[in-house]
Amino acid sequence: MPSYILMDAIKTSLLVGLGLNAINYGSSFVNGNGISLLGLSCNFLIPFCVSAYSGSRATRSVSKAARPPTKEQPDDPGMHEESPL
Repeated sequence: MPSYILMDAIKTSLLVGLGLNAINYGSSFVNGNGISLLGLSCNFLIPFCVSAYSGSRATRSVSKAARPPTKEQPDDPGMHEESPL
């Protein structure tokens, strides 16, 4: 996985994770109540995984689109012989 995808995923997970933790655990933190470390870490881990996955899928689809068509793939898949009516 390219490093720019990982850096974008880290930035996204920090931003989204902080927001989710503020929403989910803000009152518990202010009141001094216990905070679930599993829930806290999932609020960072899940956005990281989603961002990294979508970034790698987007990179893969762009690289596939940049390849020249093979013999089996016509230049324009919509172009085909018309059948007589």
